[in-house]
Amino acid sequence: MTSPTGTSFIGVGFGNNTFVAVGDSGNIVRSTDNGSTWDNATSRTGNYFRGLGFGNNTFVASGESGNIVISTDNGTTWDNVTSPTGNVFWGVGF
Repeated sequence: MTSPTGTSFIGVGFGNNTFVAVGDSGNIVRSTDNGSTWDNATSRTGNYFRGLGFGNNTFVASGESGNIVISTDNGTTWDNVTSPTGNVFWGVGF
């Protein structure tokens, strides 16, 4: 499969028939056709993501500098969430 970006991806998740991958430089991509094609999503950060989870109809990505973003529309748009720390998050769980 061809990614729309040349960066590395660290986390991948699946929910509501949508695959989402997150990684370097705040990149997020999503696929709604079983991974055949991928579209860029705007993450609102340049920090690297290290983890991705899905639960309660929400995707959550986390990473460097305590960065947390969420999407409630299947990974199309992402909003920043206030983090309690500036440390690196390495994963997300539900």
